This record gives sequence, C-alpha cells and structure tokens, in this order.
Amino acid sequence: MNSKIIWSRSERRALERAKEKHVRDLISGGYNEFKDITRQAQQTTTAQNSLNPPEKVYLNNCFIVQVYDQPTSWGMTKRVMIRWNDARPEIGWTMLQKIKNDIFGPERVCLEVFPAESNKQDVANVYWLWLMPEDFDCPIEWKRK
Repeated sequence: MNSKIIWSRSERRALERAKEKHVRDLISGGYNEFKDITRQAQQTTTAQNSLNPPEKVYLNNCFIVQVYDQPTSWGMTKRVMIRWNDARPEIGWTMLQKIKNDIFGPERVCLEVFPAESNKQDVANVYWLWLMPEDFDCPIEWKRK
C-alpha cells in the first residue's frame, strides 16, 4: 500500500529551514578545500564500473566531484558530476558556482543542461555540469562591458 505523507505548509517551511540551517552549519563549520583523490578512487574502482572511469575525482567534507572527458560539437569538454557526500537531493546555484570556482577556477565556463524529456537521465541525486575548454567564448553568457 502506498502511504504518502502529507505535510502542512508550516511543517514544510520548518523542514526547509532546518535543511538550510544544516547546510549553513556544515559549510560554516569547515567547507574544506577539495582534495584530488583520483588515485585512491582508481584503486578502489570495481571491474563493473571501470569501463568509463572518471579522469579526476575530488572530495571535501561536503561534496564529491567526478570529471569525465566528453567530446561535443564545440570541442572536447569535461562532464562534471557533483553530489553531496550524504546524497541529499539539492545543491543550490551559488554552491555549484563555488565548487566550479574552487576546482576549475573562477574564469572557466560550465554549462548546466536541462535536456529534452526523451534524453533525461534522473536516476540519482547528482548534478551534471559541462566544463568548457579554457578559451571557450560562451555564445549565451552575459558579458560585462
């Protein structure tokens, strides 16, 4: 039997405030620098998922980031998987921007794609960004003059 919990508006708001406080506390209590753990990750990779191993793996106390080569019609890019260490479902835009800046630098361009429904792959609490080449001039980016 499918029992669905129905939360009141005040309960939903309280839950959202608690989640936001947890994230603030986690980050203020030590959002650590990312460490490159690629070698350790490669040593512990099972034969089952070694067909497409990440090029790089980064970890801090909040997030894990895996980087894969991804050829596109715009040239070679990097497909970047980001998720919370505890697999919670949401990462805000500001945090994604911070992760991008911390690992790849503040002047690199990453794109997030919302695909056609027929191409959607939504099987885990992860975010995918596409890191463009260093000299990439994004045709849809607002430029400061």
